[in-house]
Amino acid sequence: MKSAAYFWLNGKEIFQNQKNIVVKSESPFSIKIKKTIIHPKKWTAETPSFYQLILILKDGHKNILEVTGTKVGFRKLEIKNGQLLVNRVPITLRGATDMSMMI
Repeated sequence: MKSAAYFWLNGKEIFQNQKNIVVKSESPFSIKIKKTIIHPKKWTAETPSFYQLILILKDGHKNILEVTGTKVGFRKLEIKNGQLLVNRVPITLRGATDMSMMI
Protein backbone atom coordinates (compact mmCIF):
# COMPACT_ATOMS: atom_id res chain seq x y z
CA MET A 1 0.00 0.00 0.00
CA LYS A 2 0.99 3.58 -0.35
CA SER A 3 0.12 6.54 1.84
CA ALA A 4 0.38 10.17 0.85
CA ALA A 5 0.10 13.35 2.89
CA TYR A 6 -0.45 16.80 1.42
CA PHE A 7 -0.22 20.02 3.43
CA TRP A 8 -1.58 23.34 2.11
CA LEU A 9 -2.03 26.92 3.29
CA ASN A 10 -4.33 29.19 1.25
CA GLY A 11 -4.19 26.85 -1.74
CA LYS A 12 -0.38 26.72 -1.77
CA GLU A 13 1.26 23.32 -1.23
CA ILE A 14 3.69 23.44 1.69
CA PHE A 15 4.87 19.84 1.48
CA GLN A 16 4.02 16.41 0.14
CA ASN A 17 5.05 13.11 1.71
CA GLN A 18 4.57 9.63 0.26
CA LYS A 19 5.44 6.31 1.90
CA ASN A 20 5.11 2.67 0.93
CA ILE A 21 3.60 0.69 3.80
CA VAL A 22 2.75 -2.93 4.45
CA VAL A 23 -0.60 -3.63 6.14
CA LYS A 24 -1.63 -7.09 7.34
CA SER A 25 -5.29 -7.59 6.30
CA GLU A 26 -7.68 -5.72 8.58
CA SER A 27 -5.19 -5.06 11.37
CA PRO A 28 -5.10 -1.54 12.84
CA PHE A 29 -2.01 0.43 11.85
CA SER A 30 -0.48 3.86 12.18
CA ILE A 31 1.69 5.98 9.92
CA LYS A 32 4.13 8.57 11.24
CA ILE A 33 4.88 11.61 9.13
CA LYS A 34 7.39 14.08 10.48
CA LYS A 35 8.09 17.42 8.86
CA THR A 36 9.47 20.67 10.21
CA ILE A 37 7.58 23.75 9.04
CA ILE A 38 9.97 26.70 9.09
CA HIS A 39 8.24 29.87 10.34
CA PRO A 40 4.68 28.55 10.21
CA LYS A 41 1.89 31.08 9.94
CA LYS A 42 0.51 31.17 13.49
CA TRP A 43 -3.15 31.53 14.34
CA THR A 44 -5.08 33.44 16.96
CA ALA A 45 -8.79 33.81 17.62
CA GLU A 46 -8.68 37.15 15.76
CA THR A 47 -6.64 35.89 12.79
CA PRO A 48 -7.19 32.17 12.25
CA SER A 49 -4.62 30.65 9.90
CA PHE A 50 -5.24 26.98 9.31
CA TYR A 51 -3.32 24.60 7.11
CA GLN A 52 -5.25 21.88 5.26
CA LEU A 53 -3.90 18.35 5.75
CA ILE A 54 -5.11 15.62 3.36
CA LEU A 55 -4.22 11.95 3.85
CA ILE A 56 -4.75 9.44 1.04
CA LEU A 57 -4.40 5.66 1.32
CA LYS A 58 -3.95 3.64 -1.91
CA ASP A 59 -3.58 -0.07 -2.54
CA GLY A 60 -0.77 -1.71 -4.55
CA HIS A 61 -2.63 -0.96 -7.80
CA LYS A 62 -2.85 2.77 -6.98
CA ASN A 63 -6.59 2.55 -6.29
CA ILE A 64 -7.69 5.03 -3.63
CA LEU A 65 -8.94 3.18 -0.54
CA GLU A 66 -9.54 6.12 1.77
CA VAL A 67 -9.20 9.90 1.89
CA THR A 68 -9.46 12.02 5.01
CA GLY A 69 -8.47 15.55 5.93
CA THR A 70 -8.38 18.05 8.73
CA LYS A 71 -7.37 21.61 9.51
CA VAL A 72 -4.14 22.12 11.44
CA GLY A 73 -3.03 25.29 13.20
CA PHE A 74 0.16 26.43 14.90
CA ARG A 75 0.57 28.70 17.88
CA LYS A 76 3.15 29.23 20.58
CA LEU A 77 2.07 29.25 24.23
CA GLU A 78 4.54 30.24 26.91
CA ILE A 79 4.77 31.80 30.35
CA LYS A 80 7.45 34.44 30.87
CA ASN A 81 7.84 36.31 34.14
CA GLY A 82 4.43 35.04 35.27
CA GLN A 83 2.70 36.36 32.12
CA LEU A 84 0.84 34.07 29.69
CA LEU A 85 1.91 34.73 26.09
CA VAL A 86 0.21 33.47 22.93
CA ASN A 87 2.47 33.88 19.89
CA ARG A 88 4.67 36.14 22.07
CA VAL A 89 1.73 38.49 22.78
CA PRO A 90 0.67 38.90 26.45
CA ILE A 91 -2.94 37.96 27.19
CA THR A 92 -5.10 38.36 30.27
CA LEU A 93 -7.50 35.66 31.38
CA ARG A 94 -10.67 36.89 33.04
CA GLY A 95 -13.14 34.79 34.93
CA ALA A 96 -15.37 34.53 37.95
CA THR A 97 -15.33 32.20 40.88
CA ASP A 98 -18.57 30.64 42.06
CA MET A 99 -18.04 30.87 45.84
CA SER A 100 -20.94 28.50 46.52
CA MET A 101 -18.76 25.71 45.10
CA MET A 102 -16.10 26.43 47.74
CA ILE A 103 -18.25 25.30 50.70
